[in-house]
Amino acid sequence: MTEEKTLNDYTPEQIESARQSVARRLEWQRRYDETHKERKAQYQQEHLDKQREAVRKCDHKHRAKKKEYMVQYYQENKCTIKKSATQHYQEHKDDKKVYNAQHYQENRDKILRRSAQHYQEKKHEILEHQHQYNLEHKDDKKAYDAQHYREIQEEHRQHMHQYYQKNREKILEYMHQYKLDHPQVQHNNRTKRLGADGTFTPEEWTHKLEEYDNKCAYCNTKTEDTPERFLTVDHATPLTRVGTNYIDNLVPACFQCNMEKSTMTSEEFFESIDADKEEGVLVRRYISEHPEEAVQLFEKYKIGFQEEVQSNDSQEK
Repeated sequence: MTEEKTLNDYTPEQIESARQSVARRLEWQRRYDETHKERKAQYQQEHLDKQREAVRKCDHKHRAKKKEYMVQYYQENKCTIKKSATQHYQEHKDDKKVYNAQHYQENRDKILRRSAQHYQEKKHEILEHQHQYNLEHKDDKKAYDAQHYREIQEEHRQHMHQYYQKNREKILEYMHQYKLDHPQVQHNNRTKRLGADGTFTPEEWTHKLEEYDNKCAYCNTKTEDTPERFLTVDHATPLTRVGTNYIDNLVPACFQCNMEKSTMTSEEFFESIDADKEEGVLVRRYISEHPEEAVQLFEKYKIGFQEEVQSNDSQEK
């Protein structure tokens, strides 16, 4: 077995000759790179995809072994790595921000596409990890969010104000549609404010609408026939009169009937509807039996109304 030689085993002439040989080789390599710079760059660009594919296959093949090695190395050198990473970040913080912003602008579509694809593939794992992290760092996250909001509070307000002014109609339309699609949210919150009992789910409300055939419980009007009388959630016994927010106390009512009903119960509102109908029948009967007197009363009312309008116009002038 031959022993390894050290520098002391060589003469100064041999060492100098070796140094000159290395210098000549480096100089030759530098000249070659300068001469074939464009050709080398073109070759790398043409075979870039192949090189990336080869690296990807190698990483995939040795992924488990590489991961095990990296974990072991990190555990053995944890303090040194953290200290070095912190120091490097502090020294190159501004440069890194500029580079990240520039890289994002140049590759924005690609980054967003890859992020969306990764999220769809790992959605359940990501959500579970976030949920677990939020539970473990609940207090820290709350304190960080509060401090972060205080720092950007004014900027956030200005941004939201500008966004609202720019998209006002779109936001209002979305909020209106959301209230129609999720009536339980508004009513459950109102129930809490009034201290009433009960909640209901979207499924229960959908079943209730099917039970009434998507018609108003009071005037029997269907939303498709008259869109302006859209259906709303009505409490048969109002919350202000010790009613509950359970599904048994709810009925679909068109907007107009809901407004007219106000704080009446369903029974009281039906009685008022019957009274209005009876009054209308009596009026029609009087007109049919006394047509001449009805015409005179109408003319008298018309003249009195015109005089009142003229009097108001003269006072305004």
